Amino acid sequence: MARQAISFKYFVPKLSYANNGQLYNWDMQDFLDYTLMHRREIRLAVPLGDEIADFEWPDVAYDEVNQLYRFRLSKLRSKNIPARKRVNTPKDDIILAEDEFLGEFNLLIFVPTTGVLIVQSNFYGLTTKQTELALTGMRNEWKRAINEEEDDMGLVSLDPIPDERAIDRARNAEIYRSFKLRCSNVNTFIDQNFNSDLLSAAVHQTDTLQGHNIEISVTMGGQGSRNETLGNDDVRAVIDDIQYLRQQNFDVSMHIATKQDEEHKVEFIDLISPVYRTNLVLEIEDRTTIGSEYLYQNYLELNYFDADIHAQNTLNHLLQRN
Repeated sequence: MARQAISFKYFVPKLSYANNGQLYNWDMQDFLDYTLMHRREIRLAVPLGDEIADFEWPDVAYDEVNQLYRFRLSKLRSKNIPARKRVNTPKDDIILAEDEFLGEFNLLIFVPTTGVLIVQSNFYGLTTKQTELALTGMRNEWKRAINEEEDDMGLVSLDPIPDERAIDRARNAEIYRSFKLRCSNVNTFIDQNFNSDLLSAAVHQTDTLQGHNIEISVTMGGQGSRNETLGNDDVRAVIDDIQYLRQQNFDVSMHIATKQDEEHKVEFIDLISPVYRTNLVLEIEDRTTIGSEYLYQNYLELNYFDADIHAQNTLNHLLQRN
């Protein structure tokens, strides 16, 4: 058995059309009800360059007790295929038939009462952008099936639910493992006063060199204890500067890896657009694929209804604030 960390991000699915610049909430309930009532009757495979996004028909379900829809999307690939290998023996190539692929899976959960889409992160699965493209193509196919095809079918986007509390967690953390920041067009804020000696020196040296952009990455690396930290006061000064510049509409960004204390795991926070996310750790048997039902039930227990995390209540609170 191996322990595997799994994270979930939270979005509101939106629709946009070419003839206006507005975004509309997309209530996915009708689409998902159709997939439940018409299993495999429409083709929901969407080409994504050399890969394919596919709808996993066996995994779509409606949880009547908790009033949640769940389904899985897969990313199918047929390039850069690994080989089977035993220790101290030659490799054995995996030969795929013309209609076979390797699949990576993302669990998605739709909350009809709030219009929230919960997306499992998978390093090898669909990215957020690929998920948007996949859902756009799948929605278009559904619209054709119910005879609602239009000249402009619309594009699906996933609007992240911001978590301003993440900025507070970053500011109040006891341990800073690393951060990376970027500033564009530094000449536009060369006259600003900075709390951080690091940022002040970088901006002025870049201007002196007639440069335009800055990228700085500072990390503890692999040396020493995992609970060692960068200088807390210095990192917080950089955070304050980046936040101030962003409030003045300058083009800056900063990502930071923090630990609240020695007992907590590392959290990666985007200080400009902090996205609400939750995490869980599962025991997974070696050489097996995580089952959809197993992952879903553990998400409910360890995230959605967990006494500490209670994502359901947190979501309602964040949606009210935004």
